[in-house]
This record gives sequence, structure tokens and C-alpha cells, in this order.
Amino acid sequence: MTEISDISQIMEQPCRVFRPWNGHLPQRVMVIANPRAGRGTSLGLVNQLGALFREAGIACAVSLTDEAGHATVLAQQAAGEVDLIVVVGGDGTVNEVLQAVGPERPAVLIVPVGTENVLAKYLGLTASPKRLWKVVQDGMAVRFDLGRVGQRRFSMLASVGFDAAIVHALHAERSGNITHLSYFWPIWRSFWQYDWPILSVVADEKEVFHGRAMIVVGNISRYALGLRICGEAQPTDGMLDLFIMECQSRWDLLKWASAVATRMHTRFSLGVSARAKHIRIVPVGKTTIPVEIDGDPAGQVPVEIDVMPAAATLLCWRGSSEQFMRARPGGGNGR
Repeated sequence: MTEISDISQIMEQPCRVFRPWNGHLPQRVMVIANPRAGRGTSLGLVNQLGALFREAGIACAVSLTDEAGHATVLAQQAAGEVDLIVVVGGDGTVNEVLQAVGPERPAVLIVPVGTENVLAKYLGLTASPKRLWKVVQDGMAVRFDLGRVGQRRFSMLASVGFDAAIVHALHAERSGNITHLSYFWPIWRSFWQYDWPILSVVADEKEVFHGRAMIVVGNISRYALGLRICGEAQPTDGMLDLFIMECQSRWDLLKWASAVATRMHTRFSLGVSARAKHIRIVPVGKTTIPVEIDGDPAGQVPVEIDVMPAAATLLCWRGSSEQFMRARPGGGNGR
């Protein structure tokens, strides 16, 4: 698998948005589906999409996942053999597939049947077979940056602290599909039990924060529930957006929650924002601080977070491709 590590190569390209397969249809497709996603609706979508591909003369194989991590194995096996991987599942299944693809091929198309489907919404994708087929025929492809925590990749975000504690608690007790209601007790318990340990944040070798906080590292502007914590993040600029919410109490947490919901959080003086290629977060003293990526647990701090420029090719709805062509505002306001 080839990885592009020289960001100068990427930024010299005039545009990372293009017509896949030179405007033609893919020749070979692998559908990787989580049969438990969408409360069983995924299998019906697989059958409909498979029929559309075969009617167009496209070779199409289908593989179903049967355990956590299986989608990565299936994507590794298919990566050198197909032009397109179609992922039928939620954000977790998509994350597993993105662990195994390269920057050029295969392209990845998301069929969203999970709880949040954050990345699919960002790309303008729905679970409509007709709309998805239109994306294959006439959509655009984006050379997408990925973040990396150790050897694990993420497409949307990494977070450290309170938010990650909720994710760890949720996954520790889950017994089936995750719904929005599944988050209630993990949020409630974390709200009363989290003790706000001290940590240090270094962005591109400069310490930008030392204290108690929630931390979000964004690769895209969208967050769960439509929130936009890193509202200017773009997955085509070779950078990660960092937003730090200094927080020492439950009262501070409630204020931040209100500010994020109303998109006023960037105006708070206790917020720190920056953009960087490499971020290091370490605990101060002996303490346990959880980390999560794309809604899945990812260990504890200390943690090193890097950007992987143009590491994957994702298909998007043509009308959503314009957001990847716009220039972004200037740098952040580290303090």
C-alpha cells in the first residue's frame, strides 16, 4: 500500500476533486456490508445495489462482516483487485475499510445505514440506491486526508477527555446496535464522574495548551448531531484542526455544550484553536485520559496524532463537491 507523506506533492496539485475512472464506470466492485447495521436494512440495499451493478455489466462481489475488524481484512483482500469498494454500514464500518485503502484505488463509496453516518452526510450521500447509482455514474471523487493515531486512521475526528470517556463507556457496555438512546447513561455517568485531569497539548512542536480541557482534532467540519466544533476543517488541505475547550467543572461543561450547540464556541476566550500536521497530547502526572477516533475507543494518552495527506479516495454527491474546492480562512489562534 502506497502512502503519500510529502505534503508538498499534494498541495502542488491544482485540485483534489475529480471525475473517477476518467468519467467511465468502474469495472470491478466489492460490496462490504455489515449485516447488523440499520437493524437489518443493509442486506436489502446490498441486493438492490448488486443488481444495479450487474445490469450495467460491472463485476460485483459481496462480502458480509461477521465481527469487529473484519471489514479491514476484507478491504485489504480487495484493495488490489477492484476499482470501487462500496461500504454498507455505519461510521465504524467505514472507519474499518479506510484502514486498508490507498490514495489512488480503490475508491470508496459509503452507503449509510448507521446511527449518525457523519461522513456520509458530509459527502452528500444517502441510502437511496438510485442516488448512490447516480454518484457512481456522475459523482465526483475526493482525495481525502486522513488522521492517524498510532497505526489507526480516522476520517472525521479524534477527541481526548470527556467526550472520549463517553465513547469508552458506551462500548464497554454495548450489546448490539448503537442508537442515540444508547448514549444516555454513558453521558449521565461521565457528567458526574469525570474528574478533569491536567494535560499538555503540543502542535507542530509548540505547546499550545497546559491545563484541564476537552480536546477535539477535526479532519472535517461536521461532528455528531450536526455540530461543528472544528467548523473550518477541510480534508483536502493537508492539515488537522485542533480545538481545545478549557474545562474544569461540570458548570464549564454545560457552558461549552450550550456554546457548541449555538456555534458560539469559537468566541469563548477559554477556547484555543490551531492547525497542525502533528499533535502530541500527554498527561501531566499519573492519570488516565481516554482517546477516541470516529466514535470508537482508541486507547489512552499519551497520544501522537498525524495527518496523512490525500490518503484515500472517496466518492461524493456532485453538488457536495464544491465544498472541497473553496479556499479556507487563515490560521488559528493558539495562545
